[in-house]
Amino acid sequence: MTIIKDKNLYYVGGVVRDEFLGTQSFDVDLCYEGNAIEFAKKNKLNVIKTNPAFGTVRVLLNDKEIDIASTREEYYPQKGHLPEVFNIGCPLIDDLKRRDFTINAIAKNTVTGKIYDPFNGKNDIKSKLLKVLHKNSFIDDPTRIVRGLKFSVRFGFDLDIS
Repeated sequence: MTIIKDKNLYYVGGVVRDEFLGTQSFDVDLCYEGNAIEFAKKNKLNVIKTNPAFGTVRVLLNDKEIDIASTREEYYPQKGHLPEVFNIGCPLIDDLKRRDFTINAIAKNTVTGKIYDPFNGKNDIKSKLLKVLHKNSFIDDPTRIVRGLKFSVRFGFDLDIS
């Protein structure tokens, strides 16, 4: 797929994980280090939908709907509820910290191809380990338990929640 290349645009999450696994990815997740909605408008992308509260934009690119998320931080004011988003446009590292598992907290720059793997997700892929990023991960978002079980079965990984 042809994608817009920008020094602040990254493939992130599953698409990068699946590349390391040598499997086809179901979708393309993109993260823009900055405000993704402004990025889409500036580049005159075909915007389908925006969600300003979460800093996300859905665009039509090569007849395919693609979501681009702004880098952002979040916190869970109540356990098991949607997060409160803040600091849209934060540094990439802060965005990666909010993700569910180390194997999904990997980014790849769309221009340089450089891999950003601050939580050693690539090593966990090699070791077939599924690790949460922080101790409150399942408390903040209980759906991560189900996702973890699905990933464990799908990839044959051991679930490590230590």
